[in-house]
Amino acid sequence: CDQSNLARARIDAEWHGVVGSEQWKELVFRALPHTMLVLDGTLTPDAMLTSLLGMLPFYRYPIVIPPVRCFPLEDVAAIESATLEGALSAGSDERTGPFRLSPWGEWCPAALAEGAGVVRGKPALAAVYAGRVFVLSSEERLQRFLANPRPMLQKPPAPPTVRVMVMGPTACGKTTVARHLAERYGAKHIDMVSELEGVTKDEQRREYAPLAAALGAGEQPPPQVLTDVLA
Repeated sequence: CDQSNLARARIDAEWHGVVGSEQWKELVFRALPHTMLVLDGTLTPDAMLTSLLGMLPFYRYPIVIPPVRCFPLEDVAAIESATLEGALSAGSDERTGPFRLSPWGEWCPAALAEGAGVVRGKPALAAVYAGRVFVLSSEERLQRFLANPRPMLQKPPAPPTVRVMVMGPTACGKTTVARHLAERYGAKHIDMVSELEGVTKDEQRREYAPLAAALGAGEQPPPQVLTDVLA
């Protein structure tokens, strides 16, 4: 049998004093392809088991079930009528209650990880992983998430960039409200009038000549010029 052949090969290797040779390496690889653990044969079985568990690293880590789809592919009716509430309750029971959304919320973690920006996920493509529900945006991204979700979850989700434009008639308090919002939420305040005045004073920037001419005549500046200045 294999065990007797391994034992005989080990005896031969030790007999000839070739521990560490290619023959010994081949023996170790056949017995334990990835690592070699040395145990004390004089210990009792229980003590040897305790010593072995102390050498193995996997017991220090929690057992995590691989991600699974909230709605199986064969359940066509559930997929067609899938909702976010249904995804949270899929696979749960009265004892555990519904699952919770992941920190990514309704946004696709795969799209964020690959640099595709903020993409809203589809409830029909939701998956449960580590007790949380992740909502993917395409079947391809869902399959990659089911195969290996860790690369997509290494970095915490970053909130999307929000730009707020305060508009209103003259002297209604637009600047005051915008500054208050910027101070309250730690945002950057951009005063459009100040920005436009700054670029129109730069005589070397000829591309802004139409902007200066429009402002001087009291006309609406070209939209593309405004976009370039305030972007």
